[in-house]
Amino acid sequence: METLTKHSAERIPQRIAGPAARVSYGAPLWLLVLVFGLAVLAAGGGLLFPHLYRDSAMIRGAWLANDLVTALLILPLMAWAAYRAQHGSRRAGIFLLGLLLYLFYNYAFYLFGSEFNVFFLAYTGLVAGSFYALAIGMLRQDWGWLQARARRLPRVGWVSAFLAFIALPLILVEGGAVVKYVINGRLPEVPTVIYALDLSIVVPASLLAAVLLGKRRAWGYLLAALMSIKALTYGLVLVVMTLYLHAAGLAEWDG
Repeated sequence: METLTKHSAERIPQRIAGPAARVSYGAPLWLLVLVFGLAVLAAGGGLLFPHLYRDSAMIRGAWLANDLVTALLILPLMAWAAYRAQHGSRRAGIFLLGLLLYLFYNYAFYLFGSEFNVFFLAYTGLVAGSFYALAIGMLRQDWGWLQARARRLPRVGWVSAFLAFIALPLILVEGGAVVKYVINGRLPEVPTVIYALDLSIVVPASLLAAVLLGKRRAWGYLLAALMSIKALTYGLVLVVMTLYLHAAGLAEWDG
C-alpha cells in the first residue's frame, strides 16, 4: 500500500506537467503580433512621414534616429526571437522579453514626451501592449530552469557590477539635478520624462537585478538578462541619435 501511494504521488506532477499545462516561454502570439504591428506603424510612419512629428527640430531628429534603430534592428530581432520562443527556446523567450522591455521604455518617451501627433494611439497601444506582453511572458518562465542557470553561471559578480554601474551614475546625475532644483530652484536641462523613466524603472530594476543575481536567484538571472538587453538596445539608440544630431548640426557632441 505504501509503495502504491508513493507511486501515485510520483505520478501526480507528471500529470500536472502534461500537454494541458505545458509552459510557453513567451507572451501570447496574438499580443506579440499586435505589439509588432503597432511598432511597424509607429517607426515606419515616423521614417516615411517625419513632418507628422510636431516637436522641435532637435527632438524630431532624435525621433528619426530612434525610428531607424527600431525599424532596422529591433523589429527583425523581435520577429526572430518570437519565432524561436514559440518553438520552445527558453533563451529566445528571455531575449524577446528584453526587446519588449525596450519597446515599453522607448515608446514611453514618445507617449509622455512628444508633442501630440497622429501616432498617439499607436504609442498608447505600444506602451500598454508591451507592458502586458512582458508581464505575461515573465510569469510563463520556467523558474526551475532559471534557478539552475543562475546557480551554474560563473563570475556573476561582474554582471552585478555592470548593472550597478548602469544605475549609480543615473542616481548621481539625474538625482543630483532633482536635488539641485529642490535647493536652489535650478531647472534640469533635459526633459522631465527622462528623469521619470530612469529613476522609476532603470535604476531600481538594475539595482534589484544586481543584488538578486549576486545571490544567484532566479529573479536575478531574469532581471539581469532583461536589463542587459535593454541597456544594449537602447544604448545603440543613444549612439545613433548622438551621431545623427551632431552630423545634422542639431546638437553639440555628447561625450
